[in-house]
Amino acid sequence: MTIEEETFEKQRPIFSKLVGAGFVKQQSTYQLEQDFMNGQFHAIIRINHDAKVSGSVIDNSTGDEYMPLRAIHCGPFAAQVKAAYIELLKSIASQCFVAEPFHSNQANRLADWINQQFHDQPEFVFKRLPDYAVFREPQSQKWYGLVMNIPRARLTNQPTPNSRERVDVIDFRCSPQERPALLKQKGIQPGYHLALCPV
Repeated sequence: MTIEEETFEKQRPIFSKLVGAGFVKQQSTYQLEQDFMNGQFHAIIRINHDAKVSGSVIDNSTGDEYMPLRAIHCGPFAAQVKAAYIELLKSIASQCFVAEPFHSNQANRLADWINQQFHDQPEFVFKRLPDYAVFREPQSQKWYGLVMNIPRARLTNQPTPNSRERVDVIDFRCSPQERPALLKQKGIQPGYHLALCPV
């Protein structure tokens, strides 16, 4: 995971606020250029139409990209540059991003729909699994949906090109009469309670 992916994890840009924060729209991408660390470094941050954030850090004394920033084990100065860059990214996040409960856009759209239809919010009740959330029926407190973030390989029982790739899925309850028809639909698989559906 890149520095940008970690910093903006589970956050969505509010595109209408990007220009006010200094971004310039270039076709389908928004780009911000800003010096930091007293002008020693120059950050170029891009946000594409899919809300993916990427960035480059240029050493102003050489004009080259400062690659020690990306090293797993970096020296004290590189760590200082990295910390300053992360602070810049966090400042952008506070100005024009909104926190989302889940990793995938589809899971977040589903959470919005559930909120609009039933006024139910996801509850993150598992200390050891902070990305898992349940939706509960308000009166009985029984859950009717469980959103999980699992390795994609678990859906196919086959190794994937990126074995660390993860996907949000929802395990939901329904009546036994609905089960056969649902399991015939693409993307719905048998789950612990009924069906496992990638979101």
